[in-house]
Amino acid sequence: MKFKMGDIATENQRYFHIKLTSDNKSEIEKFERFLKNIRALLFKASSQQVQILWDDLSYYYTNQAYPLIHEIENIMRKLITKFMLTNVGLSWFKEASPQEVIDSIRHKSSKNSHNHIYEADFIQLSNFLFKEYTSISAKNLAEKIKTVSRLEDLSLDELKSFVPKSNWERYFSALVDCESEYLSKRWEKLYQRRNQVAHNKSMSKQEFNEVVQLINDVKPKLQEAIGKLDQITLPEEDKESIIENAEENLTNLTDNTQQAFKILREAGESMTNPLAQAMLTLTNLRGWMGSS
Repeated sequence: MKFKMGDIATENQRYFHIKLTSDNKSEIEKFERFLKNIRALLFKASSQQVQILWDDLSYYYTNQAYPLIHEIENIMRKLITKFMLTNVGLSWFKEASPQEVIDSIRHKSSKNSHNHIYEADFIQLSNFLFKEYTSISAKNLAEKIKTVSRLEDLSLDELKSFVPKSNWERYFSALVDCESEYLSKRWEKLYQRRNQVAHNKSMSKQEFNEVVQLINDVKPKLQEAIGKLDQITLPEEDKESIIENAEENLTNLTDNTQQAFKILREAGESMTNPLAQAMLTLTNLRGWMGSS
């Protein structure tokens, strides 16, 4: 331990500079608890938070966490890229992205590469798999509703086709025994821990352990999904909606589902009562499917 003190004359204050070190990695957890107790005692004595000038413990844990996060992030990218390449084709990214997005790629030299998915943000990757969207055009459905005069003229299948589903629900849930929500919640938590590492924030042993646990939960499911990609056959009519979903979720576009319901609500304003009931039916369709 090294100790130094001094006075700040202009502020009538005194500072204490304490340096605590340990070279024994096997007792790093004990050292972490020791530092925590020291900070608590100093706060109790001064009613001031201790200002940390250098934190090698955080440096140690973030260095341990980085390769784990790097690996799981690229496993997710591999899953999405292979899924799109084998089901949509080589030009899937250009078809799924506005020109201004392609023009804004961070690494200009990689524009002709087919690895643009590696330019997408960590959280946008999960949006592609887990964010729900509709596979039918909201405009087309609104036009359909306008042309009918009775509720009976709208089939339940047509209404169900507008119920938002994620790509995981559509293509992977039957192959991998895992709910979309299970993965998406863990990915969101992992995103928070990833930002600690990326933005040079402190990380405790407990937070590092959470990173390990989250990755252990997610990694086997993603790897299983990759291993079963050859069992997925994408219907031709789904390809357009898949590309639109990629465009939205990999480029931070406006929520398509909200737009869709806005269009339908506007269409419903000029409808007769039976069709207004149909609109209500559509809005509550989730409840029907959950109880059926």
